[in-house]
Amino acid sequence: MGCRMVSEEQSPKRPPNESRLQKRKRSGKIKATVKRLRVEMVEIAEQQQRIREGQVEVRKKFEEIDFECGQLQKETFLISQQAESNQQRLTLMFKILKARAENNFHEAARLTQSLRLYSRRIADEMKDKQVARNFSEYNKYIPSFHTSEGLQ
Repeated sequence: MGCRMVSEEQSPKRPPNESRLQKRKRSGKIKATVKRLRVEMVEIAEQQQRIREGQVEVRKKFEEIDFECGQLQKETFLISQQAESNQQRLTLMFKILKARAENNFHEAARLTQSLRLYSRRIADEMKDKQVARNFSEYNKYIPSFHTSEGLQ
């Protein structure tokens, strides 16, 4: 009938008459490949660690840059406020000079008083801002139970 016995069939994975030497050779190649792969895995792990460390450094630098950007924005805002204040004071001073040149001493006195009040108000605001800045710096070192929430 053409039936073959199971024992006569050959295994598709390896030749049927493989010698011990060939098995050892193949086993040695597999071991060498595994060893090489392990070494490569260690190298890859080291590279990944270096990449992580680099990412942490980059993140810190971005945070520093972001902080500096915020500081620059605050400084720019303060400079623009000071420039506006200086412009208003100069305008008052020129009006005072013009009133004096026209011998309008009543107007000159009124403008001079306005300039004094304006300058005093600006100085008080600057002092209040400095006190607030110093207070916020001081509060960094106070434990939380001294805050208003902690005194319930």
